[in-house]
Amino acid sequence: MTIDEIFASFCARGIGRYAMDVPFRRCGFTYATDDRACVRTTQIVQGAAEHQKAPDPRAIGWHDARDEEVTPLPELTVEHMCKNCKGTGRYETCPDCNGTGQQECDLGHEHDCPDCGASGQGGVCAECYRGYAQVGVTIRSDYRLTAGQIARLRDAGVTAVRLPTEAHGPAYFSGDGFDGLVVQFMG
Repeated sequence: MTIDEIFASFCARGIGRYAMDVPFRRCGFTYATDDRACVRTTQIVQGAAEHQKAPDPRAIGWHDARDEEVTPLPELTVEHMCKNCKGTGRYETCPDCNGTGQQECDLGHEHDCPDCGASGQGGVCAECYRGYAQVGVTIRSDYRLTAGQIARLRDAGVTAVRLPTEAHGPAYFSGDGFDGLVVQFMG
């Protein structure tokens, strides 16, 4: 994956606060976040712009105490697959228009569904990441990430994390030209 593709994968899907669906620049870094993970780089990432209304990512634990040792990310299995899309990462029919290709607006008029382009065909499953469910996977006895988080980290070339010394903090990871934080799954 390129740095642009990695950062796009860490952006919020759908409507997010502060327009977190695109990377943004703050304080000399480019960031991308979906509220559960945040990546940063000093490089310029495609589509990123200065965004003063975006949250200040410097306050989210980049310098928290972490274990000295890295913890390998576990392998994912069939039990970690999403039940909504049957592990495909895509819906067969569009969940927003129920496959009709039409949506009703607030005024009661029918319009082409913007999510599927009026095709009624399914798109990316909003309940998972690439077919991996948002179910907890134990990393350490007191720390879990979701299967979707682990799959996304692996896609970005990350194979291990440094866990916080206290279970409530974010885990730190790094890849080729970027680093990031991911919060624990509490479900």
